[in-house]
This record gives sequence, structure tokens and C-alpha cells, in this order.
Amino acid sequence: MICEFKSKYYFRTMQTRQLLFFVFVILLNFNGNAQMDSVSLAQSKIRAKTLDSIIRANPDKQTDNFSPTDHASLPIGICKKIGDIIYVICIDSARFTPQGATFDVYMAIDWPGAYGKLAFAAKGVSFNPKGVMPGGDGNPITLKLLGDQRLNLGPKNAIVFKGDGSNYIQWGCNGYERANINADILFSQQMIHKPGGGQVKANIQVNVADLSKIMFQTSMDPFIINGLDDFEFRVSQLVVDRNDSINPSGINLPLATRNLYPDIGNWTGFYAHNLSVKLPPKLSRGSSETTVGVTDLVIDDNGVSGDFFATGIFSVGEGDMDSWGFSIDSLVLGIEYNRLVDGRLAGKIRVEPLNNAEFVYRAGVYKPNDNSPLIYDFTAKTTNNYTYELTMFNSTLRLAPNCMIHVQVVSGKFTPDITLNGSLTYNGAKARLNKLTFQSLNIGTKAPYIYGGTFALTSDSVGDDGEPNKVARLPISLNYLELGITQTQVILKVDLSLKLGGEDNSNSFGASTFVGVITKRVTGADGRQKLKFDKFKIYDISLAISTNPFTLNGVIAIRDDDPVYGDMFFGAISFKLNAIMNDFAGVSVGFGKLNSKRYWYVDASVPISIPIGQFALITNLFGGVQYGVRSTLTPAQKLDRAFSGAMNPTQGAPTSSAIPFIPDPTLGLGFSAGVALVAIPGESVLNGEAIFSIQFNANGGLANINFFGRATMLVTRSDRSKSNATKVEGSVSVNYDNVNKVFDAQIDALAIVPGILQGNCNLKIHIDKHDWYFWLNRPSNRATIEVLNLFTASTYFMVGTQIDPMPPPPSYVTNLISASPIISTDMSSVSTGNGFATGMMIAANFGGEFPKETNWRGYAYASVGAGFDITMFKLSPTAHCEGSTGKVGFNNWYLMGQVYAWLSGGMGVRHYKDDGELKKEYSVASIDAAALLQGRLPKPTFVYGAVGFSVKLLGIINLDFQADIEIGNDCAIIN
Repeated sequence: MICEFKSKYYFRTMQTRQLLFFVFVILLNFNGNAQMDSVSLAQSKIRAKTLDSIIRANPDKQTDNFSPTDHASLPIGICKKIGDIIYVICIDSARFTPQGATFDVYMAIDWPGAYGKLAFAAKGVSFNPKGVMPGGDGNPITLKLLGDQRLNLGPKNAIVFKGDGSNYIQWGCNGYERANINADILFSQQMIHKPGGGQVKANIQVNVADLSKIMFQTSMDPFIINGLDDFEFRVSQLVVDRNDSINPSGINLPLATRNLYPDIGNWTGFYAHNLSVKLPPKLSRGSSETTVGVTDLVIDDNGVSGDFFATGIFSVGEGDMDSWGFSIDSLVLGIEYNRLVDGRLAGKIRVEPLNNAEFVYRAGVYKPNDNSPLIYDFTAKTTNNYTYELTMFNSTLRLAPNCMIHVQVVSGKFTPDITLNGSLTYNGAKARLNKLTFQSLNIGTKAPYIYGGTFALTSDSVGDDGEPNKVARLPISLNYLELGITQTQVILKVDLSLKLGGEDNSNSFGASTFVGVITKRVTGADGRQKLKFDKFKIYDISLAISTNPFTLNGVIAIRDDDPVYGDMFFGAISFKLNAIMNDFAGVSVGFGKLNSKRYWYVDASVPISIPIGQFALITNLFGGVQYGVRSTLTPAQKLDRAFSGAMNPTQGAPTSSAIPFIPDPTLGLGFSAGVALVAIPGESVLNGEAIFSIQFNANGGLANINFFGRATMLVTRSDRSKSNATKVEGSVSVNYDNVNKVFDAQIDALAIVPGILQGNCNLKIHIDKHDWYFWLNRPSNRATIEVLNLFTASTYFMVGTQIDPMPPPPSYVTNLISASPIISTDMSSVSTGNGFATGMMIAANFGGEFPKETNWRGYAYASVGAGFDITMFKLSPTAHCEGSTGKVGFNNWYLMGQVYAWLSGGMGVRHYKDDGELKKEYSVASIDAAALLQGRLPKPTFVYGAVGFSVKLLGIINLDFQADIEIGNDCAIIN
């Protein structure tokens, strides 16, 4: 088609027209335009964009149609507005030949939402006075894209237009008409990538007049969102929206996008209404590929966004969780700008070892940080008690509410295990085991399948029908069963007992043992793990015999490769010949070897009756010898073991847990001897025990000597520990450690007459190479006597190198007035260690209610007391006041002390509920008064005094008074 020029002049001869075009070409060359044929491709792109800028900025060079005589010079632009865009066809140069004239045409256009312009050109376009002539092929002349051109679509994505001739501009004498576009959209690899790696592309091919309203559909490569590698997205219809005023019909943008664009019409980007998501193998139906259809995906400058939901993906029989079935009933994925903000799974897990029992699960999907893989956090646990009948085992399984399934990802697949708590009841033809309880029983899908747990069965277990445990038809009791499972061992421990004889225990025989069968896990030739017998262990054997002639109880404990005892045998028995013995005799024997060092232990307790004059009677003798062992008992515990029931079956049969020693290769021989006696007038008049021990070291030298004795009056030996017993008791302990050269002696005394008198005191002497001291109690544990629960006196006295600091005044005083501001000094850091401390406090307390039988009761209380504390230290010669060099004290002795007194009382009424709970208290009057005098001297000398009182009447009148005084100079004493 030929486009004719609309000229003001009509040329009648060809020669005239040729002259006109000749003049036109001269004018063109006069303006300095280069020949188009000599302009390189890069220069042509620059020329196109330069001409576009010049013409748009110069209205004189703009026209709505083209005629050679319209203007005296080129370039000139044919401008046309379509929609909101002005398109400019730039005519740059012309050339005259006998066959006609040619000129070069350029165009630079914007791509919506992109940075930069696309450059098009046509060179040597032929025309004559009738207009533009068609090309040699007879088709209209178009402006072709000047090579491949790339524009950025925002900060991340890009678009590449192909320079193969498929991108061109259709135009005519009236300017721009249409654009044919063939381009590849390149999505940023910072957002998405191909499943195998590489850049994701979407091709667009469109022929359009108005570039501002570009909206069309295309396809794109399958892609994976960066950081969410488990999910592959497949889009067959991608809507490309480059129109910033309206959106395609039916578009449903995610919430995150709507929040970012309040005026949703301003949004531009890429949208997929329907797409599919390929799930990873661990979320797939068996080994087949599993996809789910979802809707509404958005890709824009901010990233990928979408809210996806799918249900009924596959059933519990179709999913494979490492041989356990599982289903995905629902899947939720919420993605905002490439970030997973919501990920959830729900379904069921079928536990194959539990007779294919199904557990409901919930799983959260999340990323702890940008560099971590997706985490699947499963929650599947029982919330109620569940009962399963295991008919193949004649058993009933009961699971507690806290059983839990754990799922972890191993080699890209889910690997589950379950931790069970509950019980199993077996009811067979010849045996019944009731409520075999298990805790933390961990079962999984990998060999050896049972990873850990503990089983237990106790003798008092009975079934729901009341039937007890039984084994065959023998009178054998299964008292306890324990199955321990670790990563390397399976240990079965069983406590069995056998009882023969009458029900009245007059002639009976009983035996029990605690044994263990230990297996270990080994790897067979086929590479599979299996259990192999390791060893059989006997832990304890107990024996109980009761007949008319005698009674005997005993225990044997065996240790094999024990970390404390090594290889050891220990046995203990207690027996009584009924005809000639009133009390039991006991014997213990132990021997073994630890790290090639042998050790042994023997002790015995024998009841006797040997009078000592007319007053006392020896009732028991105790003795022992040992080698290479150290006692685990204190002297008092040794006496308890020998004479107060530990070896006496009437108080409890001996057990292996009471092994009284542990091996010690630094010790050699040791001896001990003890005696128990009572007063002949009666045991309650006086009873007591004493034990003497001597221990040698491995080289034969003396290690230590110990003596301990105790005596009680006014109470029998068996009633000593009763809280309401009237008694007077005392103990003496003397110990000498020859290795460390330490001497310790201690005396304790206690007197109790309930409701009348209670008192106690403690004396202690200590001497070693560095310290010595004598204590009569301490400030924190004073020697005390209390009479009638009314009057109390307490005291302490300390002298030597270990002295406690002066205590604060009692709370009766400090609650009313402040203690002195005397600077606190750590005397242990400035003294030589020598000194003494003493103090005393007396108090009287009264309180009560009347009458006690009614809901309204009057009450009154009173407390009065006084006391003092004195402490003197021998300071080091370099001790001085901070900021001064003068010496402190008198000949380095420094004294600190305090005197205090208080009075407190009150009365009122209390209202009680019918159940005795206090409802309300009404104070009528109360008074509190206190006085304090504290000081330290000499050099520096400082005295502080304070008095105070508080009076309250009827809750209305409150009178408070405090006053204090300071005399002298206080300082911090330092070295």
C-alpha cells in the first residue's frame, strides 16, 4: 500500500519534483545528519533515543502527519496519542536518486513498568511524491527492533526483546499504528529458579496498539521459590498485567499484596489463578509424583506471594512414612514475598507395631532462619486413655494420655518413632501378668526398632477383675520385672520369690532373687542388627526361714564389673535360736577385687547378758575387721546398724543396699569393737552404746582412731525417736586423724520434758596444724533452755582461731529501730585468727486467747527480753584505718559489742468462722519499744545508741518515736 503525502503544492512534471527532492536532500546534508548506512547498530540505538528526546522537547518538530514541504529541515516527528502514551515516529534523513527518494526512520518507546526505552529503526525507506513505497517484497515498511534489547522490570526481574525481526512497529503517514512484541520475561534468581537450576522464563507474543493496557496470558517454566525447595510450582496460564490503572477481571490477589496496594488497580505484575504444586517425595503418595491444585499466585517486584490450601490429598493407606502409613488431609502454605509465613499439615499416622492404630497429627512447617531447610514440626499425641486388644498375644494394651509420635527427616524422607507410656496385661492359660507398666518405650521404623524404655511389674498388681499375678501353678511370685533398653544393650531384670509353709508363718520357708539377663546388639553378616546373649547376672538373693527351733533372714549381693565395687560378694544374715536367744545375732561378710586390688570386710553383732556389778548389764557385743575398705557410715549409723535394728529382722531384713563399705586402696587393716548396755533397774533408767574403731593405712601406719558413745535416760531404746518422749540424752565423739594431724572432740546433750523443760548444748574442741578452737555452741545455734514455754535463755562462747562474726540484734529490735551505721569489717581478713566471742539472751513470752470455744475471742500477748554480744579479735600488726597509718586497738586487740532490750505487747479481739478459720482481727491496743547500744574500741572508738517505741490504740491513734546518737569516729579497718 502506498501512503500519499498531503502537500500544499501539486507538481506537474517529474523534473520539478526531482528538483524539489534534490533541494530537500541538500538541506538534510546541510544539517549534519550522517548517512544511515554507516551508523552502527549501537549508534542507531543511541540515535533513536536521542531523536525521541529532541522531538518530544521541541514542539516545532512535531506533526500529526508527514509532508516533505511542511518544514524546512529534519528531523521531524509524527506524534500520535493512544491511551495515555504519545508515540513518536522520528524521520531523520532523506536521499535523492533518479528512481526516487529514501529516508531513515527511528522510534524509541517505553515498555510499561520497565527502565529504559526500546529502539526501532528502518533505513532507506523509499517514497515518491505519491507517498511511502512498499518494500521489495511488497509488504508495508515496518520499524524493526535494533538487535536484542534488555530492560529491567523493577529491581529484580527483566525482559529481553528479540532482535530476530519478530519485534517491529507498524506505522504510516499518520504515525504509529501497532507494535508486535516477542520477548522473554526473566525472573530474578534471587526469587525463584528452575527445579534443576537456572533462570525461569516466560515468553510473551502480542500485537497491540496501546502499550499502556497490556494484559495477556502466557506460560512460564516450572519453578521453585528460593528457600522453599520442597515445593515445585507449575503455571500453565500466567496473566501478565502491565496496566497500572486496572487489573484483569476475576483476579484475586493475596492478602499481603492487597495490604501493600490499598488501590489495587495500581498493582502490576504476574498472576496465576490456577496452578499446581508438586509435593516433595516425603509428602507424596507412595513413590508416585503427587501434585495438588491451588489458586491465586502473584509474582511482582516484592517477590512471590500466595495463600494456598488443599484438602484430601491422599489417604492413610496411600502415604508411606518409612513403612508406617500416613495421610495428608489438609495442606496450608502462606507465602509473603518469598517468605513462608504459614505452613501446616494435618492427617493421620498409622502405627504398624500397635496393630495399625491411627493417631491424628498436626504439623507446622517453618524456617528458623534464611539458611536453614524447612522444618516439619509434628505433634501427635494421645489426649485420652486408649485401649487396644492384641488378640495375637492374648494381651490388652492401655496407653496413657501422654504418648507421643516424633517425626524427623532422614535422607529426604519422614522417619517416625513413637514414645509410649501405659500398661500391658497378659492373660494366658498358665500365666497372668497384670498391668506390666512401661515408661518412655521408644519404637521406630529402623532396626533394632525398639530404641529405649523401661518395663516394670510389681507384686501388688491386680487386673480389672481383681485377679493377681500368677506363674504356672507354683507358689512363685513375680514381685518385680524391669526391661531396660539402651542403644547398645537390652537388660531384663526379674525379682522372683518362692514361699512354702503355713499361712501363719509358724513354719515357713521363703526365698527371693533379683537376676538379670543381659544381651547386646551386634551386626550380623547380612548387615542387620540383632540381639545376642551377653551374660547372666545375679544381683541379690534373699532368704527367710521361720521354724519352731530357729528363725533366719539373709541376703547375698553379687557385683560384677561394678564401677564402685568391681567384682564383689557380700552376704549378711541375722538369726535367732528360739530356745536360748531373746534377740537376733547378725553377721556380714564381703570381699572382692577392684582394679587388681583385693579387699574384704567382716562384722558381727551378738546378743549377750553380762552384768557389770549391781547397776548395769551388757546386752550386745559388736566387732569387725576389714581390709582395703572405707566405711560409708558415721559412728552413730554404725551403732544403729549394730544395735538398733539394721541387722535385726524384727526391724527390717538386711538388704544389699545397706552394704556398709566401699573399696579404698589407700587403707589397710581396720578394727572396730562395740558394746551396748542397760541399767539393771530397767532400760528406761539408762541405756547406751559405744564403739571404738582404729584404721591403718595400706603401708601399715596409723590412719585414724575414733570413739563414739551415747546414752539415754528416762526412755527405752526403741522409743528414743518419738517426738513426745521425755528423755535426757547425750553423746561423745572423739576422733584423731593421724594422716592430717587433726584432733576433734564433741559433746552433745539434750533434755526434753514435753511442755515443761527443753534444753540443749554442744561442746566442740578442734586442733590441727593451722587452727584451734573451743566452742560452746555458736551464735546461729545457741545453747538453749526453755521453761514452761514461757522463759527462754540462750548463750554461746567461742575462743580460738575460728570465730563467728558478731550477730545482728534480734528482729524485735531491728523491726523498730535501725542497727548502727558501724562500717562492716571482714575481721577474718585483718585478724591473726585469735579471739573470742560470747553472748547471752533472755526472754519471756506470753500469749493466748480466751474463751477458746466461741467464734469471738479475746487475745493478749507480751514479750520482753534483753541480751548482749561481745567479740574480740587479735588484729594483724599491719591493720589500720583506711586513710590513716595509725595502729588499731590496744596491742592489736580490738573489741566490738552490743547491748539490747525490747518490750512488745498487745490485746484485741479475733472473729473466727464456724470451721475455725480466722475471719477478722481487731486490735485494741499494742505497744512496741526497744533500745540498742553498740560500739567498737579502742582506736578508733565509736558508740551508737538508739531508742524507739510505737503505740497504737483502736486503730485510730498511732504514736511513733525514734531517736539515735553517735559518738566517736568510725572507719574501715584494712591491712
